[in-house]
Amino acid sequence: MTDTRLERYTVAWQLGDGRWRWAYVEETPEKRELELVSHKEFLSREEAERSATTAYPDVHVRPPAGPRAGSGRRKALVVVVVVVAAVALMRARRVPPRSEGHR
Repeated sequence: MTDTRLERYTVAWQLGDGRWRWAYVEETPEKRELELVSHKEFLSREEAERSATTAYPDVHVRPPAGPRAGSGRRKALVVVVVVVAAVALMRARRVPPRSEGHR
């Protein structure tokens, strides 16, 4: 017999850049059934949890979780932007070859 008890809660976590997000979660002991992640990032855990309890007032808040998958997305984006900018700068600084006809 499977356990069909559904637990509902919200949980906040800190992103790699220091901001916070929260999610509403419904899960059974066997699997996570539903996870709705906030579309907004917050400057503090308190702000994130206040937003979660406003959205889901009758649902308890679990203690903050550690970093989650996806929290490094912003860092990855920054790395890509820096690499692209460095390549563009190197190309812009490249001295054009001298033509043989002009001295």
